[in-house]
Amino acid sequence: MGFITKDDQQRIDETLQFISASTLVPTQMRTAVTAFVTAFLNQRLPPGTTRRDLRTFSRQMSMARVPHAGPEGQRNLRRAIHLLWEAMGNHQRAEEAKTCPGTDLVYDYKRSMEKAWLVAETRGGGNVGHQWVFTHGLRHHTRAFLKRNRITIRGSTRIRTDDGDRNVLDFNFSFDPLQDRYSFGVGGVGGMTFQTVSVPAVHWATVPGRGNAQDAGSFASIHGTELGGATVMLTTQFTGCSFCVKDAGRVLAAHISPSLPSQPHSMDGTKLARQLSGQQTGVTGGDFGNGAGGSPFLVFGRGYSSFGDHGGYDARIQGGGTSSMSVIGFLRSTGQWKVYSQQVLDGRIVKAVRIFPA
Repeated sequence: MGFITKDDQQRIDETLQFISASTLVPTQMRTAVTAFVTAFLNQRLPPGTTRRDLRTFSRQMSMARVPHAGPEGQRNLRRAIHLLWEAMGNHQRAEEAKTCPGTDLVYDYKRSMEKAWLVAETRGGGNVGHQWVFTHGLRHHTRAFLKRNRITIRGSTRIRTDDGDRNVLDFNFSFDPLQDRYSFGVGGVGGMTFQTVSVPAVHWATVPGRGNAQDAGSFASIHGTELGGATVMLTTQFTGCSFCVKDAGRVLAAHISPSLPSQPHSMDGTKLARQLSGQQTGVTGGDFGNGAGGSPFLVFGRGYSSFGDHGGYDARIQGGGTSSMSVIGFLRSTGQWKVYSQQVLDGRIVKAVRIFPA
């Protein structure tokens, strides 16, 4: 059975109507995004737009020549996703709507609506959408969110000295439509500001008692950051670093780096993880100087982990701009911290797992 070809204005009008009427997302989101897309269309196709420009824009959303576009319900979703991403300024992502598997279309539509809501707020003000996505998506369904949505964390080297072992800072949560990526950072513009436990990256040779000898020294006196004072934990991107954590009556964590621009001594990331885990002769394994003994000191590093069946994060992740590992944690209503890892290789999410508790 063939499909009736839509005229150019009809295709645009019906797609906007689909976005405004679809019950797949909450009314508040739908209302905000409809206004955002309407404003985009008014700017992109103002009165006096030539028929040629209208045709060029509209026919990008046509599914008539798209293989396996599916029945009309799926075509409606594809056109809506396409228009949403055009409004967000990401044409490449818009075109991907044409090849999205049919079974993923509803999910992709919902996520695209969420992202459009955040872009609308970034450009026009407000943070209700940011709070909604942060709470209902990332906080409540962390692993599922991380499996389908890329994040990047631009951590801070700041260490507070006025709150014991805690290090609570203000971070910003926002969305970058050109990268199709959620971002966390200190002092961001727009989006949502919240308090987080910030675990700073520490160069391996600056750990007290370690020294800068590659194959001798001790990691037994690492200073741990206490996960307390906030319900979110963040630390900067990993491209060879190791994440260390331990429940010593209070949860302590550290981010140990094999190299930093300001430090002359570098070490292979997997070697660092093994040393921290006590797996190299001549180097005393890791522990927290402010929380020694008791429960095991856990290490999650590049290509090696001291616990679970993770094997660490993908050893191919070594930086370069499109590959990294992120760590984020939340204090649950039960009073227990849960910490997760997202691994991105060449711009693609390859794994998202909970790493603590083991």
